[in-house]
Amino acid sequence: MKRKWLAVGIILLSLGTCINPANAQDTEKTLQTSRGEWLYVGGSGPGNYTGIQDAIDNANIGDNIYVFSGYYIGNITVSKSLRIIGEDPDTTIINGNGEVIIVNIIANEVKISGFTLEKGKTMGIRMEWRDSIILSNLTIKNMREGIFNWMNSNIIIDNVSFLSNDIGIGVNNVCNCNITHCMFSGNDLGISDGGFYSTTHDGSLYIIQNIFIHNYRAIGLYYCIVSNGRTLVRRNTFNQNQYGITLDNCKKVDIIENNI
Repeated sequence: MKRKWLAVGIILLSLGTCINPANAQDTEKTLQTSRGEWLYVGGSGPGNYTGIQDAIDNANIGDNIYVFSGYYIGNITVSKSLRIIGEDPDTTIINGNGEVIIVNIIANEVKISGFTLEKGKTMGIRMEWRDSIILSNLTIKNMREGIFNWMNSNIIIDNVSFLSNDIGIGVNNVCNCNITHCMFSGNDLGISDGGFYSTTHDGSLYIIQNIFIHNYRAIGLYYCIVSNGRTLVRRNTFNQNQYGITLDNCKKVDIIENNI
């Protein structure tokens, strides 16, 4: 038992080191426990970039980009496997300035966390035909579609707040998508699943432990006719929505232990 808790303590200590690069920037030290180099945007450190896209363009595959709190205007394209971390989602804001897409992910193995995305024209985050994407600790608001998720696999969307969007997450033809611990409030449609028709791929969608409040329609599942996979809606809370869960032409949908 002592060995077990010692191992857990070492893991937590390592994680704490990985997610606090601001201290490393202040002391001009390199984080030895992290994969890749660290690049910095904003702040007052020597060599910091002023724009997020500039840091992305100069990064190598596997690098980490840490963005200090600030107001960043314009859209970004993530074309490499990177980890992009905002200092605080409440104070690290990307203003799309009317661009169609605020964050366009065109690479695999991308992790984005710690931002608010606002004032884009159509999509907060767009990803198509991608694999192994993690989106966490974000706020996406006032968009036509918060996250456009089409033909992707192994997607994790965790601890994201979707506020006053037409659609929070649009899920279409995905393989193994996990939506957990998210907040959907004031959206016309929280999660829209357009289905998966393949007979050879795992089209599983897991919607677990999320909160849906004051949406017109919380979850809409349409044509979920997957042969190898399932849709699981479990342990979510639905409060004061016009419609909680809508299903149309679906198979293999399990709705378990929800509070509606």
